[in-house]
This record gives sequence, C-alpha cells and structure tokens, in this order.
Amino acid sequence: PGFWDFSQSYHPDARKSIGITVTVRAGKTTRGVDLYLEQKQEKPSGSVRGTVFDAAGRRISGATILATRIARPWRTLTNERGEYSIERLEPGRYRFTALDPTSMTYGRARADITVEEESVVDITVRDKAARIRGTVLDDQRQPVNVLPWIIIQGVGFMLEVDLDETGAYDCGPVPPGSYRVFALPLKGYKVEPPSGYEVTLGEGEQLDNADFVLTPMSSFLAGTVVYSDGSPAAERFVVVGGQGV
Repeated sequence: PGFWDFSQSYHPDARKSIGITVTVRAGKTTRGVDLYLEQKQEKPSGSVRGTVFDAAGRRISGATILATRIARPWRTLTNERGEYSIERLEPGRYRFTALDPTSMTYGRARADITVEEESVVDITVRDKAARIRGTVLDDQRQPVNVLPWIIIQGVGFMLEVDLDETGAYDCGPVPPGSYRVFALPLKGYKVEPPSGYEVTLGEGEQLDNADFVLTPMSSFLAGTVVYSDGSPAAERFVVVGGQGV
C-alpha cells in the first residue's frame, strides 16, 4: 500500500514513455493504470551498395563489410557475387572496410552517405591483414566453449567473435592497428585476465595464444522465493546486502 509511480519500460521504437502516480490501498485492486508510448519519428537515412574485388579484379564472396562513422560499425557480408548492401545509414562520412578471410587481406574506402540516396562504394582488398587467435580454457586448463563471444575493439572498429566447439576463436582478418581483446563471461564465472589483452599489430602480423581462463566464482547464492502458502513468487526482486555490499 502507498503511492507508486508506474512507467512503461523503454522500447527502441518509443521516443519517450509517460508515467503516472497512483495510490494503492491494502486489499484493493487499482484499475485504469494505463500507459502509452509516443512513436519515435524515423530519422532521415541513406543506403550504400557495392562490390568487393581482389587485386586481380575477381569478385570476393563471404567478405565482411564494416561501415564506420562514429562508434560501433554496421556489419554485413558479401553474397556469392561479391556484392553487399547496407540500408538505413545516418547521413555523414563513413569509412568502409572489407575483410577477406580466405586471402587474409583487407581494403578500405571512404564515402559520404546522403539522405534518401543510394551510394555505390566498391572496395578492392589487396593489403595484408592482421590476425588474433586464442582459446578459452577452464580452471583445469581444458578447452571450453561456454563464453558467448570474444570482443575485438579498436578505434572505430569492433568485432564480436564466437568460440568453436573446441573453445578456440580466430579474429582474422582485422586491419593493422591497436586493439583490446576481452571476453564476456557467463554469470557466476570470472575470466582471467579480466582486462584482456592490448596489442598493436602491423600488416601480416598476428597474435597467437591470446587465451582466457574461465573459473567459477568462489561462492554464490541461490534460492527460491515463495508466498506464505508455499506457491512460487515469479518475477520478484531479491536484494542481497552484507558488509561492503
């Protein structure tokens, strides 16, 4: 019982949410707590398409395309004809990077994206790329594959890489540059080294054995929340406090 503020959870298509304050009384059901969202206006955007070639002019299928403007890049793959397309790009100047995993080469191009226009950006891959590889091990030094992904982050560059069935990952090709490599752990586990690896690689260079160790935390707390009649209480918050917590 008491005064409660109700608001709609954030939704990506909502510009803002509207909340209300109601009085809740013991043993009474308060009705009419209705909320609404204002539709977010779609921003003006443009698109890009192009083809990826190797140094001999052959089309490259399965190449990764990264379109970077400010932060996290847009990502897609070329089709069997070496073609790609990206829609709904905000207007501005972009750097396009093509990465060919077969030849371990890369290429770059820059272009301006304008509103309601389709730009054509063809890319040739000819320069040797860098590579980062490693394995995720458990506390018994055995390979595992329970981490959701490995993150490779550089200036205007980010890749999320899955582990294979042996716990290994291969972040290649990547353009030469400085990178931070880190792993996202599962809940209840910790990763060593926690801050990952920082490395600077030139053309054709690679970092091997960028390994991570996954270890269960020393202690954890689990339990069940029930009502006074013993029935389970779903979707309840549990707050845990202690010294220094």
